[in-house]
Amino acid sequence: MRLNVMITRQQDGTYVATSPTIPDCVTEGKTPKEALEKHRTRIPRYVAASSDCFPDSIYLHVLGGH
Repeated sequence: MRLNVMITRQQDGTYVATSPTIPDCVTEGKTPKEALEKHRTRIPRYVAASSDCFPDSIYLHVLGGH
């Protein structure tokens, strides 16, 4: 499964990573890389809680925005 991740820069200069597939999974970082890494570590929690909804393999696909 490919999971799209959107990284956007906020007005305060921080970056936010979101996934349309998992709308409750939102992470913030000082850099796009930090926001993505936080997002990458948070995703398994959502997958574990909803294991029937997700396949065994998930690949992140980063979309625009920074």
